[in-house]
Amino acid sequence: MPPFDEPLNFRKQGTLISHIFGRGQYSHSVLESLESQNENENTSVLSSKVSQLKQLTIAIGDEIRDSSALADQMNDSFDNTRVKLKGTMRRMLRMAEKTGVGWKVWLGFFVAVWCLFAWVWLF
Repeated sequence: MPPFDEPLNFRKQGTLISHIFGRGQYSHSVLESLESQNENENTSVLSSKVSQLKQLTIAIGDEIRDSSALADQMNDSFDNTRVKLKGTMRRMLRMAEKTGVGWKVWLGFFVAVWCLFAWVWLF
């Protein structure tokens, strides 16, 4: 059994686990070595987490840009559809005025024709 004044070295897989004096105290150099080893491990873990967050942030930014572009395209499409419907309604009203039949009658006629086509198509 070694004397208590000499440090005890315990090694596991080639790394220093602890360097204990017989009185249960750690030497200053061993504490610094363990602290630097711990800091290196924590730094590498933190670095990997930061890179994962960076990749996630980039993916979120790409998704936002794509969604924004799609929303702009949909807005343009809806605006074009609104303009076309407005023009169609104006032409239908003009046609109704020329024939002397009210626009409600023409609208009912077009709905009836559409229902006839839908009935033929479904059955």
